[in-house]
Amino acid sequence: MAGQSDIEPERNSIHTLVAVKHEDEWRLTAFQNTRAHFMGRPQESKSLTEELRHELSLASKQKVD
Repeated sequence: MAGQSDIEPERNSIHTLVAVKHEDEWRLTAFQNTRAHFMGRPQESKSLTEELRHELSLASKQKVD
């Protein structure tokens, strides 16, 4: 959430974008946002959280530079 320095694993989501190229222009045709509930696969949830935290730390470092 805004102003936080860490993510909330229970809010992890998977985003799907579908784009179509029409002539020379790309157009977004679909967007889906689904909570990442890895039922019965806790390691998958942990892996996604670790990946997102890594990306967050990289983005934070870029802001400082």
